[in-house]
Amino acid sequence: MKETLRRALRTFVQAALGCIAADLAAAAAGIARGEGAREIIVVLAASAVAAGIAAVMNLPKKDNKEDKDG
Repeated sequence: MKETLRRALRTFVQAALGCIAADLAAAAAGIARGEGAREIIVVLAASAVAAGIAAVMNLPKKDNKEDKDG
């Protein structure tokens, strides 16, 4: 479980940095304008969702011996 939490945190940081980099590139290109705190909250929420999905997908599979032996 500790490893799963570490991976989820790492994925959150990676997703947050990716979203921020994409947002900065869009602002620099004139595609989007920076809206301050609201934009940061949206970026962090998107990163949290991405990390949550990755954490669920990385959970170790439970090995159910009864199903295999049955």
